[in-house]
Amino acid sequence: MYRIVIILLLSCAVGLTAHGRDKAVADSCIWVLENETELSTLRQCELLLLAIHNTSDFQTCLELSEKLIEKAEKAKNPYYQYYGFYEKGQSLIFLNSSEEALTYLQNSLQIALDNNFQKEVGYSYYALSDVFRLRNNYEQAIQYIKSALPFLASTDSHRYLSVYYLQLGNIYYQISQNDSSKLYYKKAIKYFEAGNHLIEAAYTYGNIGALYIRLNEPDSARFFLSKAFNILEDTNDYYTLTTYNIYASKNELQSGNMDMAANYGLKALSLANKLQNAENNRDIYEHLALLYSSTGDYTKAYHYLKEFYTLRDSLVNMDVINRMANMRTEFEVGLKQAEVDKLTTYNLVAKRTIYLICAGLLIISVLLFYVIRAYQRNNNLNKKLMRQRRELERNKKNLEIANLSKDKLFSIISHDLRGPVGTISSLADMANILIKENEIAEATEINKSIYTTSREVESLLNNLLHWSVNQQNIYQVRNEPVELVGLAKTVIGVYGQTAKSKKIDLLLNAPQPEIDVEGDSNCWGTIIRNLVNNAIKFTHENGQVAINLDYTNNHVTLEVTDNGIGMTEEQKSKLFVFTGTSREWGTRNERGQGLGLSLVSDFVKIYNGRIEVESQLGQGSTFRVIMPATAIQKQTQVTIEQEQVK
Repeated sequence: MYRIVIILLLSCAVGLTAHGRDKAVADSCIWVLENETELSTLRQCELLLLAIHNTSDFQTCLELSEKLIEKAEKAKNPYYQYYGFYEKGQSLIFLNSSEEALTYLQNSLQIALDNNFQKEVGYSYYALSDVFRLRNNYEQAIQYIKSALPFLASTDSHRYLSVYYLQLGNIYYQISQNDSSKLYYKKAIKYFEAGNHLIEAAYTYGNIGALYIRLNEPDSARFFLSKAFNILEDTNDYYTLTTYNIYASKNELQSGNMDMAANYGLKALSLANKLQNAENNRDIYEHLALLYSSTGDYTKAYHYLKEFYTLRDSLVNMDVINRMANMRTEFEVGLKQAEVDKLTTYNLVAKRTIYLICAGLLIISVLLFYVIRAYQRNNNLNKKLMRQRRELERNKKNLEIANLSKDKLFSIISHDLRGPVGTISSLADMANILIKENEIAEATEINKSIYTTSREVESLLNNLLHWSVNQQNIYQVRNEPVELVGLAKTVIGVYGQTAKSKKIDLLLNAPQPEIDVEGDSNCWGTIIRNLVNNAIKFTHENGQVAINLDYTNNHVTLEVTDNGIGMTEEQKSKLFVFTGTSREWGTRNERGQGLGLSLVSDFVKIYNGRIEVESQLGQGSTFRVIMPATAIQKQTQVTIEQEQVK
């Protein structure tokens, strides 16, 4: 029940300063700022604030807010100074820098109080309450939000008052003061309905339903959840609908209505699948395992429990790993910065020495010759120190780059290998138990799962090896005879079991029985393997993946086509950019960091080839690789050969 409260708080915080954000407006403002050189400082402030209010990316908001602070201080305009500090504080909240956010929001509050900005005082109090709530200082959070209410009441704004009452209800909910929470939730609904903000009212109904579940009042919980469903049913708010269906399922489970509990639970899973959000699926799997265990259906309970552990293992340690990596980087960079600071101190001492010597020249003319020589020595020392400083800065940058690559590698190994290896261990334990109990058929199925998971680990290790070598620029392309049709058949053999487990037809089409060219078999193997693995990962059960090979006009054309989930234009634009942090989930929640497609792009560039992608969301994808190649022996055209794995 905690998660829903946080969702509502975040959505409300965004709504305070902008009811709707239009990226086109933000882009237009930024273009004018960059290209119009005759704008007044106040006009620049106006455009910066408009761009901030229409930007959804909080890092961009942070950068624009810093510029707004600079321009507002130059113009000595307290209104824009306020919004510069306020918007920077808001951005820092969402970027998880609450300590720094606190400073900027307190500055914004002081500006608003000094200039009698009534509405803005309320904004700052509200934002400060959110900072303290995130730091679990609920008493301070309540104090700040109650301080905000009188300033917002004077604006006669139903929306702001309803949001603030909702915030109070959420905070009291978190500290289990149920009566106070119920009181402020109902006040929030009153203002939401008065302002015709039905979606926000639906969220509040859902929270009240969650509150009644906590109080073990199933009829009241059912009533308020039903009101939330009636409003949200025709929306695409799958995230909230998923959460409320889980609550409805828990409520029916507490009431002993097992069939209704199962219906709500399965509906939540169906909605979560539309979101393709691993954290949501993990929570639903855990709930369904508990539900079916309560009904005595242990087969389904075991199935959902296994899915829960698989997702949990892949997610549980990511935050810890990232924090450790950041701490290590900060420590090492700090050491280098200390060295730079020490050299700067030496440089300052040297300059002061020069000033003293110059002053002595006016008094002791007899020592002029010796003073000049001392000056020259110090000047040479300064140059040497500057050279050493520049060298240290270069070393620092190189270390940061090396650290980033190393952290990416450790993050991938920890994230993508931990899950499959843990799964293999768990499956092996279950197989041993089933063999001891003479459950051979079930043990055979688990063995297939172990095989499939081990292939994933092998593929990831191969990709990591190629990526590591490529990152160091030590990979040497080899020219040797390569028979591409046979190589493609080998890849089909490797991924045949994986395709079978998803009931996917894996086809090979080639107009020649053999295609012999000069090339690097390792490069070609990596390209074919990763494209086939990617197609299988994003194709649903009973789908089809086709590999097409052809040689014409001294060019090899490789096509891998699937009828899977397809991609949006935004996803296509990021296909071949490997950052080590983005995650994509296959149709069976297979994990990946995008390393495979990055390797494909690198090897295609090595051969001066090109790669084309055609895809529509829900209709599958086609990856086409076209590379120049010299044939060793061109075969006569024959009937198309087709191999199928079923």
